[in-house]
Amino acid sequence: MNEFVRAALSNEAVSEAAKLYNIKFSDLTLLRDNVNIIYRFSEGDKKFILRLTHSSHQCFDTVNSEIYWINFLHDNKIPVSNPLPSVNNNLCEKVTTGDSYFSVVKFTAAPGVELSEKNWNSNTIAQMGRITGMIHKCSKTYSPPDTIKKRTIWYRKIK
Repeated sequence: MNEFVRAALSNEAVSEAAKLYNIKFSDLTLLRDNVNIIYRFSEGDKKFILRLTHSSHQCFDTVNSEIYWINFLHDNKIPVSNPLPSVNNNLCEKVTTGDSYFSVVKFTAAPGVELSEKNWNSNTIAQMGRITGMIHKCSKTYSPPDTIKKRTIWYRKIK
């Protein structure tokens, strides 16, 4: 995480983000703070993720577009960590910190273990291929609502 983002990431900002999803700040455990700041927490026996993305990395509209895409996949039975609504019934929220902001999303935690060299094998690769195929098939029917900004499509000239 760069120093600009680190300066914007105060306990007050994280607490405000948590309140948007009825989460107690004291229940959050920091997992990583690279491009996205990722916290985990539990509600009973269920595990969740709270993700904060600084505006210097991605603007709110881009994050919101991503979240609606992930929600579409979940609604179509693709195994993804689905985004969950805030107390305001939004899948993505904004927490302002000075001249910048964080886009905030709550997800269900993915079951299983983090991939590493120890558990990378032909079964893992086959499962990833199967899910990629499911995503590809499902993506052919995706049409975001007019209220969601469409993500930029980048074309690369192939010789």
